[in-house]
Amino acid sequence: MLLRMENFIKETLFAINNRWPGLVYAIDVANEAVENGGLRTNNNNWYTTVGEDFVYWAFKFASEYKDEEQKLYYNDFSFDYQPNNCKFALEKVLNKAIDEKIIDGVGIQGHLDSNANLNNVMTDAKMIFEKGLECQITELDITINGNNDANLTQQKNAYKNMVKLILEGNLKGETNITALVVWGINDNASWKSSQYPLLYTSNYGKKPAYYGFLEAINEVELPEVEPAE
Repeated sequence: MLLRMENFIKETLFAINNRWPGLVYAIDVANEAVENGGLRTNNNNWYTTVGEDFVYWAFKFASEYKDEEQKLYYNDFSFDYQPNNCKFALEKVLNKAIDEKIIDGVGIQGHLDSNANLNNVMTDAKMIFEKGLECQITELDITINGNNDANLTQQKNAYKNMVKLILEGNLKGETNITALVVWGINDNASWKSSQYPLLYTSNYGKKPAYYGFLEAINEVELPEVEPAE
């Protein structure tokens, strides 16, 4: 079964890098392999066919067939509220790949609600940094229950606080969060459309959350970046 996994990864990366050379800078090698403080075994075909070390082998093969400049990431949703899942992933699932330096980073999906403890995300990011890895927030959306003014303000503050925590963590040298990706553009197209999770209304109007995002950037004193030559 390892040969099947190897061929799948080899053929996938070959197809991507030949069809779109230089476009894909990072590969999501393994996704959502952890739940409830342990390895996800239900509805997991790679676990069934390869075994408990399927994540390691996925990174091993990806490291052999990726382009030299491409980075390899692990990505998970289960870290957002439970840092113990992140700890388990780093120490038990990714440890061998980390030791062999065949993993570059970990993605925290960031599916949150406006009452979420945002410090959990930063706890995860700090643990990832301590392992010498990059971190990305890969699927940020923040839900509310009803789009009244109070809820929209709460959502704005959550987006603002999340962005500020990320920028400040990097500036303090506590994290290395290299990207923040919002999981969609407007509420109507979101997978959680009934909870209005994004920065734009269904008609592409700018929500309070949009301005909260910008306020965070403006309020954090960022170092000057030399213009590219």
